[in-house]
Amino acid sequence: DNHRKMATEVKYIKDSNIEQLSHEQNMITDVLKAKVKSSSGKLRNIKLPKYIFFRIKDNSTLLISIKEMEASIDSKIIMKNPVCENMQEDNAAFEGWAICLKSWLACIEKVELTWDIPSEITLKRGSSEQHYNRFCYRVMRFKEAYKDWFGISNENKDEIVKFAKRFSEIRNNAYSKEPEHKPSHNGFGETDMEFAMANDFDAIMKSYFNIEFIDRQFPVGLKKADKQFFTGGLSAIDLWGSKDDVLSIIELKYIPKSGSKNIKVGIISELFLYSCVMRDIAKGVIHEPSTPVVKETEKLFYKNANNYRKVCAYMLANEYHPLVENKQVFSLLNSNTFSEDMPVSFQQCHYIYNETTKQLSIAE
Repeated sequence: DNHRKMATEVKYIKDSNIEQLSHEQNMITDVLKAKVKSSSGKLRNIKLPKYIFFRIKDNSTLLISIKEMEASIDSKIIMKNPVCENMQEDNAAFEGWAICLKSWLACIEKVELTWDIPSEITLKRGSSEQHYNRFCYRVMRFKEAYKDWFGISNENKDEIVKFAKRFSEIRNNAYSKEPEHKPSHNGFGETDMEFAMANDFDAIMKSYFNIEFIDRQFPVGLKKADKQFFTGGLSAIDLWGSKDDVLSIIELKYIPKSGSKNIKVGIISELFLYSCVMRDIAKGVIHEPSTPVVKETEKLFYKNANNYRKVCAYMLANEYHPLVENKQVFSLLNSNTFSEDMPVSFQQCHYIYNETTKQLSIAE
């Protein structure tokens, strides 16, 4: 079979309705392209992901289905399930797609999520279980934030109920040493931009985001009983700072003028997760690390964590996915119910960086 020869091709093994789902996917893509062109005047290349399927039921409910599939990678047949993979990738970013599609398609009143619970063979691969724990946390918090229009399918509800019971005695992790700045090998890159914003442009950042300090790489790799519960390693918030009782977090993207364009709706999923983790730390739901915290700013954060009353979550990029470029997206994001005890606000910011003159400017 062709799908066994090419790593890019997949074969869904559980459902005979795959062709019908793909057909509906293409119809939704065509509508989105037309709407984006009408809005921006530009014809943009919009692709829906391979492993998530979208269907509009009764012209009012968007059904999002995440599928476990058989795939060929380097001539090996493996199972792939986006619920066990990096949340910023298009296949895993259900929050981003839910928000974007509901914002762009006026007919959608409700969104319902269903997913294939990962098989044992899938969970045995690497950090898959930690990714899945993080996925369940995201679903739990997304349902809490948008309960008026977001629902979980009947076949998956128990999975989140069980996860909620397991989500106790959770601690954040801490780096054993301060994260280094490793310059990009292929010219100026995202890590360099992040470091520059926290150091060379700290005055601009502090003024624009109304914070008293700017720091980088706040770890968010949760642990339970001293074992990784979420993915650890480099799981971290790009930039963060605070002032008085407001905590600000910033998800940064740097898109080079040439080369590959890593522009994804997953920026919404990342920012949503990070805001929820920081909110839960401030509320005392997630506890401080059991290992020593080495950075002074993080020590101060944990000392003052229960004094925070609001989280401001910013996405900061020099270019965005066309579906994210929509004021309705942020109106919908900011309609969350977190305001009932600890508000979270979302905002999109644009920056321009001139590599030659090394000048930075930021605007909404």
